[in-house]
Amino acid sequence: MNSIGRFWVGWLILAASLVAAHAQSPATPDAKSQGAKAKPEAPPCTTCGTTATSPDYVIGSEDTLHVSVWKEPDLTATLPVRPDGKISLPLLNDVQAAGLTPMQLAGELTTKLKKFVSDPQVTVVVTQMNSQRVYVTGEVIHSGAMNLTPDMSRFTMKARPEPMPNPRAETEIDVCIPFTYGIVEKFAAEMKKRGIKPEMETYHTGGAWVIRDLIERRLVEPPFLVQTVMGAQTASYPTPENVLQMLKELPEQTIWLCSGIGPFQLPLTTLALLMGGHARVGLEDNLYHSRGRKFVDNAESVKRVVRIAGELNRKISTPAETRKLLGLPSTPLNMSSQRAIT
Repeated sequence: MNSIGRFWVGWLILAASLVAAHAQSPATPDAKSQGAKAKPEAPPCTTCGTTATSPDYVIGSEDTLHVSVWKEPDLTATLPVRPDGKISLPLLNDVQAAGLTPMQLAGELTTKLKKFVSDPQVTVVVTQMNSQRVYVTGEVIHSGAMNLTPDMSRFTMKARPEPMPNPRAETEIDVCIPFTYGIVEKFAAEMKKRGIKPEMETYHTGGAWVIRDLIERRLVEPPFLVQTVMGAQTASYPTPENVLQMLKELPEQTIWLCSGIGPFQLPLTTLALLMGGHARVGLEDNLYHSRGRKFVDNAESVKRVVRIAGELNRKISTPAETRKLLGLPSTPLNMSSQRAIT
């Protein structure tokens, strides 16, 4: 793998409305419950499924919604918004979701369900905001994220009792976002056609198989931009040993960046800087600056990683240097239309 002498502060994922409604500061594992050779405690999912969207958030394709109908478990489900902007529900079949706010969609579903259910009370929660990601690397860049493997999450949403609006029972969310070879190849082919360099996100060593498949099919070109995501549910445990093993599986001419979920963000991104890699920070991955104190905004998390990079004598690259590092044209294509990749 390339030894990079300059640190690229990359992939600050802006999720301005991301506030975990019931997120808590990371807990310290009980030392008495762990033996000398015990595995690390299962990483908490600090942001998965606890996304509290703004009332004005507009649902888009690829978002994941949890639709809860009070006292109607057969009508309660976690659903992806399909590329056509619709979701499928029992009794109602296809319902348009994209273009509506969660409250508007809840109102639409309430109206439609009145034909089948007496006084339905519907709650719609956006559990994953996948349609409105914005990627900022320095100033401008023409690239986009691409997950390589399936992503499972399970968590419990606390009950919302009456007389609060849209009451609902405590609900367990158990969801898998599927990714197959065919789906990933389709994304990669479309990105290549549009001149977008994929940032390939791998959650464990199995992602290396998918990367090599994309290379063999000539759907990605060097240098290969790969991010190791550590500490998410069903991802590799966030340990130095696992990071090293994942790096061994990556192809030559890889540019590597690392992210850590929740309390693992600071140690894992620092480790990446020490190893000559790059770091991803932002509120999508971690809400807390330190125990009991949340980040003020994304900028505060960037300032911290810039400070750490400086103390390690890692120079921050300019946008032009970043584009050269990634093998991108020196001049962005239509800057106004490339700000967001949705």
